[in-house]
Amino acid sequence: MNFINTWSDMARGLPPIATPFLDRTILRARSPPSPKFHHTENDPPQTLINNNNDLKNPTQTVPKNPTTMSIVTFTPDQVRALTKKCANPSNNNNSNVRYSTYQIMTAHIWRCASRARGLADDQPTRLHISVDGRSRLVNRQPFPTVKAGELVSEPIARTVERIRRAINTMDDEYLRSTVDYLEDPNDPAGVMQVPGTCRSPNLKIISWIRLPFEYSDFGWGKPVSYRPANLFEGKGNLMHGTDGSLSLVICLEEGAMAAFRKLVHDDDVGGRCSERSATSSRL
Repeated sequence: MNFINTWSDMARGLPPIATPFLDRTILRARSPPSPKFHHTENDPPQTLINNNNDLKNPTQTVPKNPTTMSIVTFTPDQVRALTKKCANPSNNNNSNVRYSTYQIMTAHIWRCASRARGLADDQPTRLHISVDGRSRLVNRQPFPTVKAGELVSEPIARTVERIRRAINTMDDEYLRSTVDYLEDPNDPAGVMQVPGTCRSPNLKIISWIRLPFEYSDFGWGKPVSYRPANLFEGKGNLMHGTDGSLSLVICLEEGAMAAFRKLVHDDDVGGRCSERSATSSRL
């Protein structure tokens, strides 16, 4: 977004707001590379138990069932209701811990998606998270994994705590180990993020909440709306809506999407969310 907004400023005759920084030294591996941890983010994705959809190949990129994309809007009151649930000491032993909006909303989305997909109680489901690593060294993805039955039955505060703990593992020591691992991975194909890695029973939620899209003015006004150009099954983006609301753009299989839209309306949110469903498409 720094690049896009600088480009838009220059298109309007303004000086660059940011000078390009091309020093990649921080991304170099140590000599010799010395990975210290088992990097679970590069493990094969979880696959469906009793899979009836012929999706046994985790690298397969085309789901057998048709998919659809929906945009769900959460009002500020609904976000506050979820936040209040996560701050309830009866649901959370760490009642003094403050959770981010992303952590809270992603916990709710993960639980709803697992219910909507009808996952078996003993089905492992993995959540892919992108962490802003500029203050931690580099951007990598911690993957909390839990059995679906436990996920959907536990208090939401416990799910949020799972996400918070996973994010907190991304410290300097772990991320330097990641850079070393990527210098010579055991399986080069395994470090690539392909559509199959977040397909059911897994999920990937990316935060665009802090991206400054509203400043991208190329001379004909600020953006009216924005969203991901292409989503694949199991991936969603959280971003700011209007008047303090949040929007989720997500792609799921058609059958799961219908159930998901109902589940995000339940009392976990504290009210009904507005929604609009995009045209169904097969990815």
